[in-house]
Amino acid sequence: MHRSFINILIFLSLVFLVTCKEVPIVTTSTVNHQGKCPPNFVYVSESVEYGEKPFCVAKYEMKASKNKKERTLESMPNGKAVVRVSRDEADKLCQSLGSNFRLISNFQWQAIAHEIELNPKNWSGGKLGSIEGINRGHSDGSPNRYLPASSNDSDGCFMTEQRCNLENWNSQRRTHFLKSNDIIWDFAGNLHEWVLEPLISPYLVDVYATRISSDRYPKTTAVNGRFYNMKQLFGPNGEYPELINRFHGGMGLVRLSLPGGSARRGGRWASGYAAGIYSTTSGLPDDLRARGIGVRCVMKLQGRVPEI
Repeated sequence: MHRSFINILIFLSLVFLVTCKEVPIVTTSTVNHQGKCPPNFVYVSESVEYGEKPFCVAKYEMKASKNKKERTLESMPNGKAVVRVSRDEADKLCQSLGSNFRLISNFQWQAIAHEIELNPKNWSGGKLGSIEGINRGHSDGSPNRYLPASSNDSDGCFMTEQRCNLENWNSQRRTHFLKSNDIIWDFAGNLHEWVLEPLISPYLVDVYATRISSDRYPKTTAVNGRFYNMKQLFGPNGEYPELINRFHGGMGLVRLSLPGGSARRGGRWASGYAAGIYSTTSGLPDDLRARGIGVRCVMKLQGRVPEI
């Protein structure tokens, strides 16, 4: 009886080994930017809403390259920030990196901002919709200047006179998590950043992003053959009426009262509550060169890219 039981167990074990196949474990590192994006660029997932295929975005605000005599730029944590360039000059500098590189567009900015918004790790208390909102980065004017980044992503409050890390939230934390959990630096504060195209809004208003809803601002405008309302062009993915307070959800002020012209996104080092991932200013002169406006490049990915 005992021997028969053992034989049955052996038989069942053999059947299990023959019929079962190993299930591959897919980790983030196998499907994100690794092997797809250049050094110091991070992976952004496809955005159906904005018609954006997966792309790579500079992890850091662009710095003047240390490796070449001619004027060029790199995504790196420290170095001299690329500022005092017009929007067109910023785009040409990005294009100098290769045929697949451009200055970040407004739709690409929105796609990234939505990824940040929808990741609870970017909210105070680790909870989406929490009262203090999303961290604004270096924006309180202390110190009252642009700051280099750190090569250590755990040091998200680097040089801000605050203390935080990847687990401990602070409104001045300069890092955000993307959908892939890759880290991007200074997307909300430190420097404003040019976007590629002029921003055309169906409304000429200045309003905090938490107040932008499809019901409040229903008019649409055509962009690339498709119609978008103000919320889709400049506002958050969700609606947060409970966050209309002094923190404004950490999402920033959207300034659209001046029509046409060039546009910048994100806040800078002393923007206060106006800084945030949705912060916008339109109607800027095309030839404006300011010390508070920086550059962030993107790279178009070629071929089939695995989605996260």
